[in-house]
Amino acid sequence: QSLTTMAEAQNKRNPALAWIGGIFLGALFAASIFWWLTRSSSAPAAMHFSAVTSFAGVQAQPALSPDGHSVAFVSNRDGSYNIYVGLVRGGELVQVTHGSAMKSHPSWSPDGSTLAYAQLNDSGIMDVWAVSALGGSPRKLLLGANDPTWTPDGRSLVYLNMTDGALWTSGVAGDNAHLL
Repeated sequence: QSLTTMAEAQNKRNPALAWIGGIFLGALFAASIFWWLTRSSSAPAAMHFSAVTSFAGVQAQPALSPDGHSVAFVSNRDGSYNIYVGLVRGGELVQVTHGSAMKSHPSWSPDGSTLAYAQLNDSGIMDVWAVSALGGSPRKLLLGANDPTWTPDGRSLVYLNMTDGALWTSGVAGDNAHLL
């Protein structure tokens, strides 16, 4: 009688094992389909390159505008290191800064209207300036500062203080400067 009871118990377990096995195989099949679909749809898109500049000389320190349509960069195209803005897809360049003092590290404001940059002063130290992204009259913001970067909200600048080598922040007019 014990052999009969064991056979009955084994027959009762087999349907449960069959269900569990079926669920496992179904999950494995679904995971395989999911993997195949995501693998084929995540193939990298073809990259397209186009020249923004095509003149001799240095073109360096590119900064892409927030909308991705323009790029600001430093060039010695006119014999001095100034900042230019060009469309990513090509076209006419706009010279944003002028003069013989070396400019560097352009940085776009989050709304794309203004560029902050560093400019070498007569003492050989960098200062931070700002100018409209379309050009115009630049204004000095910070003395003894370099590598300006806008905060995402557009209310502050983060920069390297040339006096102590530390990172500082200030308002966009150069006000309320303090060590980070």
